[in-house]
Parts: sequence; C-alpha cells; structure tokens
Amino acid sequence: MKADGDINLLAGSITMSATGVGGKCINADSFVRVGMEGADDGELILTASTSGEKFYVSGSGENADYANPKVIKSLGNMYIYSGTNTITSTVDGGEGFESKDTLFFKGGYNVIDTYDDGINAANHIQIDGGVTYSHGSNNDGIDANGTLTVTGGLTIAVGTTAPEEGFDCNQNTFTITGGTIVGIGGSTSTPTASVCTQRSLIYSGLSSGSAICVVNAFGDTILTFRIPVISNQGGGMNPGGGPGGNTGLTLLFSSPELTAGTYTFRYGGTITGGDNFNGYYTGADYTGGNTKSITISLMVNTVR
Repeated sequence: MKADGDINLLAGSITMSATGVGGKCINADSFVRVGMEGADDGELILTASTSGEKFYVSGSGENADYANPKVIKSLGNMYIYSGTNTITSTVDGGEGFESKDTLFFKGGYNVIDTYDDGINAANHIQIDGGVTYSHGSNNDGIDANGTLTVTGGLTIAVGTTAPEEGFDCNQNTFTITGGTIVGIGGSTSTPTASVCTQRSLIYSGLSSGSAICVVNAFGDTILTFRIPVISNQGGGMNPGGGPGGNTGLTLLFSSPELTAGTYTFRYGGTITGGDNFNGYYTGADYTGGNTKSITISLMVNTVR
C-alpha cells in the first residue's frame, strides 16, 4: 500500500506481505495512523510482514546506501492509537515501524519482531500508552535517532549484543515520567535524570536466556522477566556472564513501583505459572537462583 499523502488504517482485519526486494507493506509520503484513539484493540487486526532482501543503491563500504525492506514506513509522523498489530521482518535491513519524523505510541497491542530495528524514528519517539514488544534480532529493539520520551504503557524492547541496545536514543534526552519499560541489549541509552520523574535501574552483566526477578523490601515482586536467548550477532560482548561481571547483557527497568529503597535482585532461578507476555510475567512464582541486594536512591541507578 503506497500513498503520496496519508494512510489511515482504522478498523477491520488487514493482512499484508511484501516479498519483493526493498519491499514495504505500507509506505506513506506523509502520515500513517494505525487504529483510532479510544478504540478497542480488537477493532483492528493488522498483520504485516516483509521477506524481500535489501538492494544496493549507491556508495561503498560503510557509506553504501541500500533500499531496505520496511514493514510500515512514513516520511511524516506515525501514530499508533489502537489495534492488535503483529509486525514481522525476517531479512537484513528489515524494520517494523519507521518514521522519518516522529513516532507516537498512544495504545495498541503491538508485537514487533524484525531483523533490524523493531521501531525506528528519525527525530523523536513518544510512548504514552499501549502494550508493546519490540525485538530487533540483529540491531536495537527501539531506536530513536533523536529524543525518547515514555509517559505510560508497558514497553519491552529487546536488542542484540553490544553495541546494540534495547532502548537507543544515541544518549540524547531520554525522559521517563510514567509507564513500565523493560529493555535488554548489549548496552542501553541512559535516562536523563534531570528530566525524569520516575526512577530507573540499569543492571549489567546478565545472561542470555536467564530468568530475573526484582522484589522490594516488603516482599512484593515488581518485575519477573525471562531474558530471551540472544545470539552474539551484534558484535561485541559475549552474551554469557552473570551479575557483577563485565560481560553479558544490560537491563533497563523503570516502573512506578520502583521507588527509593532496598531491593533484592534475583537471577538464575525458575519461573512457573502466571501470564506471560514475551518474557514479562505477571502472577508468576519465582524460585531458586542467586540473590543480590541493591539500593535505589537516585533517579537513575546503575548496578554492575
């Protein structure tokens, strides 16, 4: 679907695939809007995927330019309001949602699994709501080439090993004032403490495929998460190791429940029961493994 202007996908059941080289399922020269504000996520069922290869355009080496397969691309802003949206791209260069301007997540139940960045915007990414899982198997989970703001919703972003990241905004302003975020990658952009009103934890040295849990001083579990199995395709660090080491994966976690105090960080245990959204568990039991005491006192807390 190609338009010289806007594209609005408001309701219905829409299934799209692009198999040609550099193909896009949806490509707008202006805005893209997915769903309607306030609508039930079941009113739009969007399933879109690309499987065509990228192709060479010009240049050479690191300066070579390719036309890449993108599932949904806009030259203007992109707005995700609602819908049950499943976005997949399996080939080199393939990205999920890409805006050449600003990308807004207002809602939706979004599952994005791509080779390259799951979510990418040239100027700014704003996450105000929705339930989103974004996985870039060979790049970043979420890549804001400018600034990044999170005010609400549940967002899980998984990238590959260093130098790739779960949440990447090139260390530009990264604001967190609400919502729950879980980022996994070889590294992470650091939230900008001076503009954040919600605390965050950066924990380095975690193992691919392991289960982690964060428990507050009252015994309440505020995070139970199983780290995906991440191959070492991003270059850089070995995905092994454990807490306290200098190798492995980095967690970025922020939640309204992460307040000042002492916490127990559990790792290497077993998760049973509960509801599972791509590794994020609610109502589950966590048993076994090792523990480490951590203190949350700053707006951005780094533990190695």
